[in-house]
Amino acid sequence: MEKKLVTVGNSVALVLDKSLRHALGIKPTTLVRVMTDGTRIIIEPSGERTPEAKRTNEITGRMRAIAIVRDLLERYGFANELFAQLSCGWPGRHPRFRANVYRFWLEDVAWDQLSEAELRVMRRFEVLHAELRTGERSWAEGIAAALAAEPFDPNDPAEQSVGVASATA
Repeated sequence: MEKKLVTVGNSVALVLDKSLRHALGIKPTTLVRVMTDGTRIIIEPSGERTPEAKRTNEITGRMRAIAIVRDLLERYGFANELFAQLSCGWPGRHPRFRANVYRFWLEDVAWDQLSEAELRVMRRFEVLHAELRTGERSWAEGIAAALAAEPFDPNDPAEQSVGVASATA
């Protein structure tokens, strides 16, 4: 969605349509946080979110996670060995569990009940994907960046497997 800024005095404003405000649970009195990452302006509501906003957030997160894994598989040839380095055998040590199965698991998992270990795995894939998209990083560099951004938690039983030692060595 592209929006045009509106001049208000010596400033500019961004007008948020009713449907967008409703999806995010934003009312005229809602306090929002405004941030930047250097290239984007990020606006998010502060405080408790409405059920509609929570559902929108769940759908958006699921779609982004699926798109990232699909792109890693189809564009970059995400091999099972590389998947294992970031997932540490999670979410199960079943020998036939593969990156492609993970994509289908994302479509069915109860999104509001994801464990912190599951979220860390998703964030590792997101960092890896961002690193590969630059076109300047190798798989090894992307995996190193993902593990630096979201290190394995040795105290989390979900991340206890044979893969931990080989991925961090």
